Amino acid sequence: MYIKENNKIIAAITGKGMNKKTSKITLGTLVVDEYYRKKGYAKKLINEFENRCSNKDIHHIELGSRFRACKLYENLGYYYSIMVQVFDFSTIEDIRKANIFNLEEISSYQGDTYGFIFFKVNDIDEKYINHFESNVPTAHVQYIFEKDI
Repeated sequence: MYIKENNKIIAAITGKGMNKKTSKITLGTLVVDEYYRKKGYAKKLINEFENRCSNKDIHHIELGSRFRACKLYENLGYYYSIMVQVFDFSTIEDIRKANIFNLEEISSYQGDTYGFIFFKVNDIDEKYINHFESNVPTAHVQYIFEKDI
């Protein structure tokens, strides 16, 4: 879906991985032209996305978010966790060793070329991202949001 103004797309949203069996979908991309940010376009698109999902019997939405968009999802009723993902020579044991915050693990996975841990967090704070990305080689950290609609 998208919003146009003066024949220019100024905001867009995509979904991916819709699964009718589990009633889930991933919000893939949400972008708003820099000039049009903070004017309600993202909220409008998300609300319409949720309505369309609900009409298709999809009742659970999940997404990964950059830090700057976290408050938007939180304000729209999404609950959150944090995912620390590592690649190549780093492992989830490296993540565990760097967990100075004593964050509670929700789930984890370690494959041959990558691994990740989902942690429960009580707040949205850039300190988690900065810490793990600075102290664990190859780490990529993002907030994961979910909502039942």
